[in-house]
Amino acid sequence: MCANVGFGASMVALNAYIPTLAQSAKEVVAARADLVRAAHSRTSYEHPAEGDGAEGADEPLLAREGGADSADASAAKAAHDKILSATTSRISSQGIALGYSAGILMLLLALVPVTTMKGSTDALRLAVGLSGVWWALFSLPAAAWLPGASSTAAAAAIALESADPDAHVHAPSQEGEWKMSREIVRAWKRLGHMLRWREIQRLRNTFVYLAAWFLLSDGFTTITSTALLFAKTTLHMPPSSLILIGVLSPTAGILGSLVWPVIQRRMGWSNLRVLVTL
Repeated sequence: MCANVGFGASMVALNAYIPTLAQSAKEVVAARADLVRAAHSRTSYEHPAEGDGAEGADEPLLAREGGADSADASAAKAAHDKILSATTSRISSQGIALGYSAGILMLLLALVPVTTMKGSTDALRLAVGLSGVWWALFSLPAAAWLPGASSTAAAAAIALESADPDAHVHAPSQEGEWKMSREIVRAWKRLGHMLRWREIQRLRNTFVYLAAWFLLSDGFTTITSTALLFAKTTLHMPPSSLILIGVLSPTAGILGSLVWPVIQRRMGWSNLRVLVTL
């Protein structure tokens, strides 16, 4: 139970990094620069500089509404959102493909002692132990290279600025040295604040999404576990065959995670369109 809770928490942290990484991608940074330039151009037109001598002699008496500047800003916003959506999907799919590939490689390595020791209890324990060592070892690059709290806060400020380029949002500064115990306490306080009825009403769509994600993820893991349990208890499949089944399932996931972003990019679909299609 503790292992499952820890794994679920790690998946939440993994998904939480996707917006930060997407906001830092080169194509998103370039699209955001175009969006900011378009927004500033619109602002400078709506509020011309005073004391220019001519006092707007060549300008119409009534300011244009929905003119070229507004259209350019809208087009830049749409292009930015499209690129951000595609980049988020690409990073997510590539991460899933790499993770599945690593899992398949570990399963194939675990198949060697399980087959050699003829599927004994000690062989299964050895396979589980090797899996733990594998994931602990390859978690070190993530701990060393993933951005910290300051980068995450800066990415959140960038996302808010992209949503409203006219707003000036500053990333919050870190108060003192980072401490795990303090951050854990803050996280639980924020969670308790978010679970208030007033916040639930204000963030209705967020809670609907969380409920849907809970049903989806729980259903997916339940189906996988039940399938393996059925194969072992009812079909009496040996451990080596169960491992091969575990290899085939993520292989299909790898193919899907690599093919669908290509389809999305060629068809110009949004993430929502791909999700509905799937």
